[in-house]
Amino acid sequence: MSTWISDMLRRGGLRPVLVICASVVVSGCLDGSGAAGVPVARRAALAGGAVVVVPPAGYCLDRTSIADRPGGSFALIASCESLTGRPGGGAEPAVITVSISPPQEGREQPEAAALAGALGRGAALSEVNGDGLIVVQVKGAGALPRQRGDTRHWRGAMVVNNRLVGLALYGAPGSDLSGDNGERLLVALAEAIRENSPFRQPAPPQAQETTPATRAATAPQTGLGGIFGRLFP
Repeated sequence: MSTWISDMLRRGGLRPVLVICASVVVSGCLDGSGAAGVPVARRAALAGGAVVVVPPAGYCLDRTSIADRPGGSFALIASCESLTGRPGGGAEPAVITVSISPPQEGREQPEAAALAGALGRGAALSEVNGDGLIVVQVKGAGALPRQRGDTRHWRGAMVVNNRLVGLALYGAPGSDLSGDNGERLLVALAEAIRENSPFRQPAPPQAQETTPATRAATAPQTGLGGIFGRLFP
């Protein structure tokens, strides 16, 4: 579990993936047996409305997981059937997380190799630099206990309105979502987020005296390992 998520838990309002799923949802999210009537939503405007999360068909947001603060935002997605306990929809069981960083002017999309290099534990099985989205298939690292989730999962990242949005998708052991179907679902989620989020024109640069101090303040951040560590549980 990342330090960022642990800190938000201590401040209240966010239950990390491991806590949510191990206590009430993981079995229902990943084996399709259903949870205890978790309140759900089909849309959430996070980061002050800059990032609008709309799950793919058959999937819902767990409303109790949503945290939206200046220091970052988080939401958990699973099949609507798993969260509500009501049959229907036919979506493959999964646990999907959406994490959003604070804004940074001029933020650029990182390379998939940077995300793979920030894994810490685990190894990258594949890396894709897509148009507006990077995707990495990971083996041997993640927040879910191995008996609950496959050892493989997917991570993605994209920039929306100067915010880095991290996506992670976990399937049940042997699930098709641990393979190519998981990548397609992650891409569908990313496309829905991009299509539903507002377009915000970047602020024009302000003229100012160039000094060592101002150059340091406006230099792009290169510590992507730390950023990714805060985005992924």
